[in-house]
Amino acid sequence: MACGVVGNLQLVLNGPNPPGDREWTSYVRSPLSQSESLTIGLVHTLGGGPNPAQRQETTKFRRTEAPVPIRFAILTDVAFHRAFIRVVNLFEQVPFRAFSSGDLKGALAYLRSPIGESEVRRHFASLADVLGIVGYALPAGADNARSSFEI
Repeated sequence: MACGVVGNLQLVLNGPNPPGDREWTSYVRSPLSQSESLTIGLVHTLGGGPNPAQRQETTKFRRTEAPVPIRFAILTDVAFHRAFIRVVNLFEQVPFRAFSSGDLKGALAYLRSPIGESEVRRHFASLADVLGIVGYALPAGADNARSSFEI
């Protein structure tokens, strides 16, 4: 897992494996997560995602310690993850929405991001280099609206 910031946008890239507990706690408690200037976040996961305990830790942090609410768009090609995010929102009203990896344009529109697609792609490529992911690139082009689930 690697994180970065561009303006008010936090970028998170997660590889194909779920993050470890220490890695997740470090991410949730990092100065990035506690910045009042961050208002939106974009996560691209290549398959890995938080486990139930990590999601609970995040929910607790968001409710009790986060300085400002952050709206997130999650890019993933795992249909189960997109559906799961939708179901979670039915009960918790979290400010998340899931998109297929090819729908970067839709994700940025949902976030109302002032950061453009090409800049986001460059930053994600840099995060992939940090993680040692060879040949990484977000898919080009937007999928149809059925590939995303509003939350």
